[in-house]
Amino acid sequence: MLKTLTRREIDAADQLRDTGQLDAAVLAYQAIISVAPNVALAHYKLGTAYQRANRLEEAAESFKLAINLRPGYPEANNNLGIILSKQGNDADAEVCYRNAVAENTDYFEAHLNLGNMFRTWFTPCRSALLVSTGNCAEPNVGKGQRTTRRVVLRSWFAYRSHGAVA
Repeated sequence: MLKTLTRREIDAADQLRDTGQLDAAVLAYQAIISVAPNVALAHYKLGTAYQRANRLEEAAESFKLAINLRPGYPEANNNLGIILSKQGNDADAEVCYRNAVAENTDYFEAHLNLGNMFRTWFTPCRSALLVSTGNCAEPNVGKGQRTTRRVVLRSWFAYRSHGAVA
């Protein structure tokens, strides 16, 4: 649990980030981390500030640190997946998205990102065919050993429900 002081400091840094004062936000998050280095939320928030400033390498490192401190951290995994996908590292991005949905099966944005990834890899019909025929492997995606078939199905429906398919 975060100390009240740390929580207030994070809220103040969030305010800076949310008002576009990204350099000040980065400094504020770094100050928090210097006194509370084991707070995963602080590393995650620093990553979001870097991400908004388009400092993707630094953002990725912050998200990785957050995940190391809190394994399975869904938001950090999702944001790291976004960065990895932008960098062309789709295999690792997929793992991040899968970890995010394994940790929080209702995390719509992660399902949508995974569904979009499948859409680019396969035609939509091919993705649906993989789901309906069960021709998917069952990789270790973390908590609960969720199957690829279920993840693909949920991600595909999230993608479709957002009006992305004509």
